[in-house]
Amino acid sequence: MRSTLSGFGEGLLITGRERNDVVLLHADMVDAEVIAPFSLEFPERTINCGVSEQDMVITAAGLSLGGKIPVAVSYSAFLTARSFDQIRTCLAIPGLQAVLVGTHSGLSA
Repeated sequence: MRSTLSGFGEGLLITGRERNDVVLLHADMVDAEVIAPFSLEFPERTINCGVSEQDMVITAAGLSLGGKIPVAVSYSAFLTARSFDQIRTCLAIPGLQAVLVGTHSGLSA
């Protein structure tokens, strides 16, 4: 059985083949299965923003303004908590479009 992350990674790759305006941003998730297929086939459309989800969201906003479709991927805990202000101010308020993907979410004891 295939993982959800693997399925998303495959879907992102298919979308990237169909659309040249899709750009992948990630927060230092170099070897993650969710981004590996796309980043290997389209290194010129992959941006590693390092461990800075805030900067990743701001970069996604700039790409959206430039007519691209940014897909920003990070661990869900960091993407939601660390970059909430940037999501609100740079994406939501101006009504920009971006795909934000939080991985590895869930509950534990």
